Amino acid sequence: RLDVEPEIKLPVTAVLPETYVPEPMRRLAFYQRMAQSVTDEEIFDVLGEIEDRYGHAPAEAHHLAEVMVIRRRLRARP
Repeated sequence: RLDVEPEIKLPVTAVLPETYVPEPMRRLAFYQRMAQSVTDEEIFDVLGEIEDRYGHAPAEAHHLAEVMVIRRRLRARP
């Protein structure tokens, strides 16, 4: 079975802004952990960890978590 990465286009900004998580390597690590999560809860756990470290997340970060949930669910479809 070939895994296909779904392309999702939504009218929202879904990122960890540089002004919120300034370290590029840390931002990349958070993106990777969200992308590799196998449950919705894991994705939101990563977001919670980010908020513990950097304070309340901006809307773009919450959108990122929600888009990652959608992507994970699309990949999990039979």
